[in-house]
Amino acid sequence: MLKSFSLSLALVIPIIAAAQSPVRRDSVAPGLFHSRYQTSVPHVVNVLSFDRSQNRYLLEAYRPNGLVKTSLQVLENERAGVNVVAAINADFFIFQTGRPVGNQVRNGMFVSGIKSSRSHLGIEGDSRPFIEILSFAGTVAWPGTIITIDRVNHVRGAGMNVLYNLYWGNELKPDSLGIKVKVRLIDAWRVADTLRAVVVNDGRNAWRMEDSSRAVFVFERIALKGNLPEEGDTVKLLLGFEGDRRSYSQVLGGGGRILGNGKIVREGVGEQEGIREKFFADRHPRTFVGFDRDTTSIFLCTVDGRQESSVGMTFREMGEFLLEIEAWNALNLDGGGSSTMVIDGAVVNAPSDATGERPAANSLQLISKKVIDHSSEQGHEN
Repeated sequence: MLKSFSLSLALVIPIIAAAQSPVRRDSVAPGLFHSRYQTSVPHVVNVLSFDRSQNRYLLEAYRPNGLVKTSLQVLENERAGVNVVAAINADFFIFQTGRPVGNQVRNGMFVSGIKSSRSHLGIEGDSRPFIEILSFAGTVAWPGTIITIDRVNHVRGAGMNVLYNLYWGNELKPDSLGIKVKVRLIDAWRVADTLRAVVVNDGRNAWRMEDSSRAVFVFERIALKGNLPEEGDTVKLLLGFEGDRRSYSQVLGGGGRILGNGKIVREGVGEQEGIREKFFADRHPRTFVGFDRDTTSIFLCTVDGRQESSVGMTFREMGEFLLEIEAWNALNLDGGGSSTMVIDGAVVNAPSDATGERPAANSLQLISKKVIDHSSEQGHEN
């Protein structure tokens, strides 16, 4: 873990229009700043900002096994040898399954693939961010056959073909209508690129993915029409998103775009992304991420809520705040009791649950680039 620099600055800089007190701006690490805003509503907002053009940090979409507090997700990743500087909680999740609602990619490998109408944060290469509506699309092919992959790491429904990898985290249950095909990846996992895999047979019915190169297809039996690939055959796999050919290294789901090209996005967002209108108008604790017009400055943000010192924000209030700090595009992440910001291993905001920090399904982590090498990291198990 990167320790905070002793030269921690308390710089008084111009106050945003809604602010009652000065902004405190502390240097966390070279080129990385933590700002704290106190506005008159009242709002307490924490902002972590960095300039990605300085090439010091990476953003990573971390996924633990199940629901884990954001601060503990940081520790998990650090135990794998990754230098995590800071993190915020990320996607909405399903309590019963502990799985994120949207799509997720971590270091080129799909954690979750699902049809979706929600906006996602996508990172191309090291750190260039995009906000797009991303809906999973995939195929697998071998001579004479091409099969649509409907999901990654989700329960298989009737008529579906599903891919399971290391991030499924469970043994695959018997499926009388499905047929399993086990493969070993020849190529490293990548989004929107054709990958080769070899069919293998280890003689086990229940199969845990023991490393990142292993995967299992569960096909609807009738879809194969008897044309089943045999052991040793090479299949070609393509995983990505409908209408989007970017090779994202990281993807995280969100719930509602806040800013689009310098304007507050409001009309039709709820209907398009399947979110109740009340969610936009009510004040809640929030976690959100934004970036400036040329995608150079990136902002990771939380606003506390449901407490006297900070009442939470509506979508419009988030948008107005983000415009004041010169964000151009921004996305809402999971909020409420989940809203958490961790810097240097410590939670720096005030989570709203009486029990404190709430476990979450994934996190957006800021990684010190000098010690990370994603090309050799894919074999890590959570």
